[in-house]
Amino acid sequence: MKRVALLLAALSLPMFLATPAARAVETRVTVRVRAHDAKFIGTGVGGVQVVVRSADTGRLLASGRIEGGTGNTKTLMKTPIARGQRLSDGSAAAYVATLDIDEPTRIEVVARGPLAAGSNVQTAARTLWVLPGQDLAGDGVLLELQGFLVYPVSPVPHQFFRTGDEVTIEAHVAMMCGCPIKPGGLWDADKYAVKALVQKDGKQVAELDLAYAGATSRFKTTYRPEGPGSYKVLVTAADPSANNFGVGVTSFVVKGGK
Repeated sequence: MKRVALLLAALSLPMFLATPAARAVETRVTVRVRAHDAKFIGTGVGGVQVVVRSADTGRLLASGRIEGGTGNTKTLMKTPIARGQRLSDGSAAAYVATLDIDEPTRIEVVARGPLAAGSNVQTAARTLWVLPGQDLAGDGVLLELQGFLVYPVSPVPHQFFRTGDEVTIEAHVAMMCGCPIKPGGLWDADKYAVKALVQKDGKQVAELDLAYAGATSRFKTTYRPEGPGSYKVLVTAADPSANNFGVGVTSFVVKGGK
């Protein structure tokens, strides 16, 4: 009996060795990011950095940048969205990650951007299961970033003024996708509150309303500093009805004398 058992084991060994190991399967995951209350975020505002990792081990699976256009305005902003309707078209910005996985894998997708947004760069993340060979196409993994792009254009940081000078405070304010703001527009300037919070020595000394400056996405006001010193300006944009806010920071210095 012992010899028979050994013989059977020997015969089964080649079959065991011949069993193929699980092979990694190329699986594509499309990632898109949409601006809150606006369109897709893409190349026009620097793109969005995407990192895909195993949610369980932290192993890096793919990374790249979302690039492309903002998508179809009518689909995204003007018509009701039906269940199951695709939001993106061929022009909509995306990053397609190629994963080599050999089993169901729970992934974490992290998007950081827009990369040209300065102090308004935001991060969004999501975890989900991916199955080998089952591509996530179309809208794919759709993330959202809230906020505004707020770029102070005047004064420039650490600009010098003399006592008694009038300082023009002006900022470029747009949606996170770069979509334009103007009176009566799809993104209505009259709907948003743009302010300048002026600080000196760590204390707020003024709160000013910025009015639409006559050019798309431009807002401005003027301010006469109270005296010599270093000033910090926080330009804020707010749409409370949509829970959307953004901040840009600049500074200036006032020297005594004329």
